[in-house]
Amino acid sequence: MRTSRHACGAWRNGRAERAADVSLFPLEPRTARESEILARADLLPGRSLGELSDAPVTGEASSAANKGAAGAVIERWFGITANSEQAPDFEAAGIELKVCPLVMDDTRPRRIKERTSVTMIDFMQLDTETWATASVRPKLERVLFVFYEWRPDVPVRDFRVRAVRLWSPPEWMQPYLERDWQAVWTKNHEGRAHQISEGDGALLGAATKGATGATRPQPHSAEVAASRAWSLKPKLTWTIFEATQGAANADHLLAELRASDPLDLVDLLLARLDRFVGRTVREVAAAIGFEPSEASRDRAAQVIRRAMGIPARGLPASLTALGLEIRTVPVDDGAMPYEATAFPAFDHRELVGEEWQDSDLLAHVQHLIFVPLHRERREVELLDQRLCRPVQWSPDQEALRAMRLEWERYRDLVASGGADRLPTEAETSCVHVRTKGRDARDVVEAPGGLRVARKAFYLNREFVREIVLSSHSDWRGF
Repeated sequence: MRTSRHACGAWRNGRAERAADVSLFPLEPRTARESEILARADLLPGRSLGELSDAPVTGEASSAANKGAAGAVIERWFGITANSEQAPDFEAAGIELKVCPLVMDDTRPRRIKERTSVTMIDFMQLDTETWATASVRPKLERVLFVFYEWRPDVPVRDFRVRAVRLWSPPEWMQPYLERDWQAVWTKNHEGRAHQISEGDGALLGAATKGATGATRPQPHSAEVAASRAWSLKPKLTWTIFEATQGAANADHLLAELRASDPLDLVDLLLARLDRFVGRTVREVAAAIGFEPSEASRDRAAQVIRRAMGIPARGLPASLTALGLEIRTVPVDDGAMPYEATAFPAFDHRELVGEEWQDSDLLAHVQHLIFVPLHRERREVELLDQRLCRPVQWSPDQEALRAMRLEWERYRDLVASGGADRLPTEAETSCVHVRTKGRDARDVVEAPGGLRVARKAFYLNREFVREIVLSSHSDWRGF
């Protein structure tokens, strides 16, 4: 399966290039040819959802009550009716349709709003499958993505289609998809489907789906399991969108892997740091021939990333797709971080409309590499910190449960008008919220008519310390 070179609906100067308007003739999705499907898709970019359907499109802002409204409009545009069949939406062409909301920052897309649900999981059927016969695979072979602009407090009918793309998983991605599927299959086969968690997959996850508390029977156990669906993680879907904006599909890291031993991408990054453990950041910089700016606050992180073979900022598309985040963590003699681990600032209005399984925070904590940098005192120059052995971490079921409870506490407080009186780090065990703005003038709107400082979620210092020590049982510092 190779990534299609066809990128529909090129976006230029804010307008979609369009051929003749074919919206007046019907499309039969079961028998439609690829050329017919793509011709119709090419008409979408730039149009609002209200323009695409004769049926009324809600004038209310997007909410849990009308979450599927945008997808329904796009499906009607292609003549697709609601169904739960395993066959792709465009059966003859072997193409599945997926509609994805983009969270906007003014006019610029910032992230994918939610996971992309592929198909429900039947635990009993799953037990009879192999990866070669997996029922989810036909849904992933060829996918037509339709990306639309989502904004809080904007009527659904005013959302505009941003881009479309016909996509297939590239060759490098196949082992990761199989590994993700196998992790869920194994738990299910061992009678542990009730222990499946959000962290079991890097690209393909088994996300909870259905009515609150919905369960399904599982094989080899009398215990019921939460109802789940195969879903593509937001970081993967984001890279698919970025390719419509001219971003390259390949990167130098993949090229190096094909020319060397077939190591796992993340294992390769960690292996590149092995020879530097115990050395100062300054010594690492000299060894790789990189001179960081002395004025840069993140100069130590830049050196570590360059030593891994990746850019000083940003990640190659392959690592972004895997949901990887790399965090350098300055720590003291007891492995206690000097600072909490920050994530990007959030929009209070977006936060109150999120559910945990589609939350921005969950996307950021799925797959982390912590690189501890030891210094005896806070005042030690950043380049004189010593590199400790990196820790690859994904939250287990217990950590996910704890983070979810604390995240929901913050979300509910913000929703009730309490954005100006949130719990401190001392009042939580895993995550907390604190100010993350440029200065005191960096304030934003929050529910309840409030104007509050811009904020972000942070991992607690003690929580990160426990993660570091979990892989450093012989921790002695340097």
